[in-house]
Amino acid sequence: MKVFKRVIGIVLIVIAAIVAIHTVVESIYHTSTEENPSCPGWNHINPLSFLSIIVGVIFGYMRMSRADADSSVQEFIAANTQFYGFLFAAIIFLWNWLSISSLAQDFTAVGDDTRTLVWIFFNATLPLLSGAMGVHLLRSGANEQTQSFRRLPQRRCSRQGAVELRRDGSRSPASGNCVARWAIPYHL
Repeated sequence: MKVFKRVIGIVLIVIAAIVAIHTVVESIYHTSTEENPSCPGWNHINPLSFLSIIVGVIFGYMRMSRADADSSVQEFIAANTQFYGFLFAAIIFLWNWLSISSLAQDFTAVGDDTRTLVWIFFNATLPLLSGAMGVHLLRSGANEQTQSFRRLPQRRCSRQGAVELRRDGSRSPASGNCVARWAIPYHL
């Protein structure tokens, strides 16, 4: 799972960079017209955006469900912001994407100016959400190796209430002569 999270994190960061760079650079090389209001490059980027939304909602929900009463307020806010942010991005993306597709040719409730404004808002929001989720997945994938116990320095092995983690994996009360490099408090 560690490697999978890291790969997904890298993919989300790459998609975020593609969307952000193309949003900024598009105004340099593409001139909008009535017949062609958007750059054809978005036809290739929109499926990547959709993929990033799906992955973001899934991992956002996983992160939000782990942020319970024992979590910090910062983790609770970050997890909920990412999950509901991706849901919001999914709603405006699908509304806009389906309204320009052949499925909704008769949809005339809004004009091209409104759709363009929604795309600009979406293209500014998605890189922030995907980039933040990608960085979180990279960090959480790297931290899975050491998440099972809190590390304390070796000099605290003689402290009362600590246990010694021996090389064979067994635990015993700390004697002051630590065999292992780290001690684990009793409450874990």
